[in-house]
Formats: sequence, C-alpha cells, structure tokens
Amino acid sequence: MGIFIASAAALFFIFNASALSISDITYPVAELGSCENEADCRAYCDKSENAAACLSFAKKYNLLSDEELAQAEKFVVIKNGPGGCTSRSSCERYCNDVNHIDECVTFGEKNGFLRGEELEEAKKVSAALKGGAKLPGNCRNKNECEKYCEDTGRIDECIAFAEATGFISANEAEEGRKFVEFMKRGETPGNCESKDECESYCGNEGNFEECLNFAGKAGLVSGKELEMARKTGGKGPGNCHGRKQCDNFCKQPENQKSCFEFGKEHGLISEEDSQKMEGGKQQIKRVIEESPSEVRECILSTVGSDILSKIESGEFLGGPE
Repeated sequence: MGIFIASAAALFFIFNASALSISDITYPVAELGSCENEADCRAYCDKSENAAACLSFAKKYNLLSDEELAQAEKFVVIKNGPGGCTSRSSCERYCNDVNHIDECVTFGEKNGFLRGEELEEAKKVSAALKGGAKLPGNCRNKNECEKYCEDTGRIDECIAFAEATGFISANEAEEGRKFVEFMKRGETPGNCESKDECESYCGNEGNFEECLNFAGKAGLVSGKELEMARKTGGKGPGNCHGRKQCDNFCKQPENQKSCFEFGKEHGLISEEDSQKMEGGKQQIKRVIEESPSEVRECILSTVGSDILSKIESGEFLGGPE
C-alpha cells in the first residue's frame, strides 16, 4: 500500500549499501572502521557515533543524491529519534510498527523525512485508525499488509480499508468490488487477478476488444467512453493509453496541436468546439499584437520565446496554464 513509515525510516539510511558494487570502493574501507564487507559496513553505519564518518564517505564517493544528503545531514544532528532510536536500523524497527505511527509521522514531518504524497498517506492511515478502522488482518506494517492483501480472497477487506483511509473513493471501491465478483467467476480478461496483471494483459493490442468488452460489462467505463475507445483503437495522441496518460501528454504545449488534430480526426471534438478553440487562438494572438511592449516582455519571460512565437504565428492552441 505504500502507507507506512517503513519507507520513511529508510530515509534515515546513512550509507547506501547498493553503492558497494562501485569499483572505486574496495575492502577494507578504512574510513568506516576498516569494515571488511557489506554487513560490517552496514553495522558500522548503524551506530549513531559513526554517522558523521559515514556521511563524509557518502559525499566523497557521491553515493547519495542532493536530497538524500540533505536528509542525512539532518539525521546526523538528531540524537534521539522516535522511541529513542539513534540509528537507521533502530528507527526502522520502531517505526515499522503501526502502533507508533503518530510519533513517527510527527517526527518525519518535522524533520523533512516525510513530505508530499507519502506524508498525506501516512496521515490518512493515522486518522483512519483513530476513527476505528482496522488494518487488514491486523497487519502491523507495510510488508505485512501487502503480503496479506496479495491473497485475492481477502481483497474485500483490503478494499474496505483503502476506502476508509481515503486512498480510494467510494466509486473506486465499488468498481473494485465489481471486479472481484468477475474475478471470482473467472470472467476477467485473461483471468487476470490484479491491476498489474490486467494492465499487462490489456496492454497487448491483440486483447484490446476483449478488455474493452469487459470494461463495458463491468461498468468500468461509460457508453460514450466505449465509443471513443473503439474510434481511437484504445490509443490517444502520441500513442498514449488511458485518460491520465493522455491528459499529461496533451498538457504539454508542444503536444497541443497534435492533440487537437487527433480530436478532430476521430470526431472527439465537435465542429462548434473546434470553432470556439480557433476563435480563442486568434483572440490570444490579437491581444498580444495590440498589447504594449511591456506586456509582451512579461509574457516572453513567463512562457519563453518558443511559445510566444507560436502564439504570434497562430499555431498555439493555449490552455488554462
């Protein structure tokens, strides 16, 4: 599920063990207490008193990214982590228990080890547990929960928890339950039993019609979406697949013309909408032409010369951004 603090604890890792394969590093490593193998070096760097030496070694051999170095430098000066942990391994052990999630989330957020989507997911789990939700099979950490939910016979329980935490919407949960019923009857495309399996199977062009029929039967797509998929052969501009991938493709300014042409070619854009878009394009061009030079310079500094040239030539379709 990618929802627990085990991933955050991994950020405490001061010595990148995978870098031991780099030819520049030879054993014994004098800078790390003359450790003679990977296990020795990991043990050495798990001790808080050796954190500074391990950080220096990581910098010397360019073993960590700038972001990882910044996080490691923070941890060097933190002598007392959640539950009093002082090393990567002790912090990982402590934070790998969901009973400590609040303490670990607070610590991770305060010190910048948890942020963005990972932080939001951890907070959702915490809130769900406080609200009375139960982890599937009473699993205690990410690995346990993922292993538990690999069993398709337990998928209802896992969907219920994902819905309770807000990882999926009520509509997505309902779609998941529908899928489970088809799966139990052996009616999924290629008898796939997971998202990855189904995406892999349906990524094969030879299985397109079977997968499309299943999506319609299972109510996973609307009739309009089915019609659109059949018109396009399941592929969008730039050979994108799926709404998310195609949306991301068409948000790029350099792709907007090809997306517009694709829509017209496949009847996805009505004549009325096409005329509106053309009118908007000409209006943008006219406004630029009639604006003071200061406005043009402002736009140039914001969107760049390439986009500005396309606007002035009438090639740029534009968009909200």
